[in-house]
Amino acid sequence: ISTTSPAGSSATRRPSTLPPCFLAVAPSAVVTVGACTHPPSTVSVLYWGEQRSKEREGKMPRMIEIILNDRLGHKVRLKCNEDDTIGDVKKLCAAQIGTRWEKLRIQKSYQVFKDHITLEDYEIRDGMGLELYYN
Repeated sequence: ISTTSPAGSSATRRPSTLPPCFLAVAPSAVVTVGACTHPPSTVSVLYWGEQRSKEREGKMPRMIEIILNDRLGHKVRLKCNEDDTIGDVKKLCAAQIGTRWEKLRIQKSYQVFKDHITLEDYEIRDGMGLELYYN
């Protein structure tokens, strides 16, 4: 592994307090691993003392199944991605039960979920059951 700064000087610096898998490089440097060259934003490196992890763009979203129960006889099982928004889930559910998605409200106990926030942000995992209400 080597790094190259924009000025062209090659430097690899590893502080003694870090495990060997972390490098300290300037944010504008280019990291070379083997024959591949990566910008620092796609490699797990340490930017002058601040740990950065891989960007989410490179990670494939996981497919999960959630169960929506309206307690009136409909129990809907939906397959969706972790990065889908609650609004997307409402649209999938509305297509299955034949209701307009604007009339649906999804919640867990007393927490009403907002349409623009993702399932991952609400920490909704595979197999979770959510409550479905009609407005």
